[in-house]
Amino acid sequence: MSVDPRLFTLYTEAEVARIAADLGERRQIETRFNYVGAGAGHWADMAAWMLTVDGANRSLRETLALLDVLRPWLLATLDPRRQTRVVDLGPGDGTPAAALLGMLPAGTEYVGVDISAQLLAVAARNLAGRRFVPVRRDFESESLDDLVAPPGTQTVVLLTGGTLCNTADPAGTLRRVAGLMRPGDVLLCGVRLDHPESRTSFALAPGDDDLAPHEQVVLDLLGITPGGYVPERGYDPERRERYIRVRLTASVEVDFGAGRVVRIGRGERVRLWRYHHRSHGEMRALIAAAGLAATAEASSADGQFLLVGAVRGSGPGAGEAADLAVDARLAGEGARGDAGE
Repeated sequence: MSVDPRLFTLYTEAEVARIAADLGERRQIETRFNYVGAGAGHWADMAAWMLTVDGANRSLRETLALLDVLRPWLLATLDPRRQTRVVDLGPGDGTPAAALLGMLPAGTEYVGVDISAQLLAVAARNLAGRRFVPVRRDFESESLDDLVAPPGTQTVVLLTGGTLCNTADPAGTLRRVAGLMRPGDVLLCGVRLDHPESRTSFALAPGDDDLAPHEQVVLDLLGITPGGYVPERGYDPERRERYIRVRLTASVEVDFGAGRVVRIGRGERVRLWRYHHRSHGEMRALIAAAGLAATAEASSADGQFLLVGAVRGSGPGAGEAADLAVDARLAGEGARGDAGE
């Protein structure tokens, strides 16, 4: 089957090559590619729905609550004599960014970085009136060097919604994040920690076992239609990953052009989404290994959702020198009243 021509207008040549290689060699479609095109609107609808629900789907609400808990730490950490800007890696619909910018001086520059131009446009609409600089880029693989702030400006890097644990290499992603930070810059990193409940948690409406609309965007463009697969969701204890994938009910042959043909047999599986499960201690180690010093954190009442505030040190091993100086008030009680469960 030939792919939808829109594939070549929505994605760059390098991105199409990556999609073809991932499908052919690893039987996967990376999550970030599904937020392009119609996927942006689908995700915006999902985010709006997530603000109205509790239970397993409360991650966005927890993010907002934990950002508010860390507000005193953030304001005390930033230098009021310096200009501040926010670099948001994977801004979604802009909801967490709006909450963060509401804590910072008017006129704070906001840089949204995402592979999806359409999702950046959604965020721009929701952040109307802000100094929004959209950067269409794959922050997992492309250089971030030009995003390092000029002297005299301090940066707050926002990496929330579990985005870190959706990436192929969370440790590598944190090293890339640290590379765009100068000494004194701040990272706000939000994740959902490993927990028996989180291993079986998926953002689904009650009784809905089909793929969400944003999860099937690339499949649709490749001509792999819902009648040709069965969705599967689960947790892989060996890889310590939650996953969403499809099992094909018929063989397919996807022709990307220029001699790039991918054949997938009946019964084979294609992964569409992953979430790396990490413990609290493992997250501390990842942050320290990137050269960042975690100095504050807030967590949900049940301990599943964690927001870490970390700063960039001034020398090699700086992240290892600080042993997570946590304010006990920030570490749980402050967020307890807003917990969804």
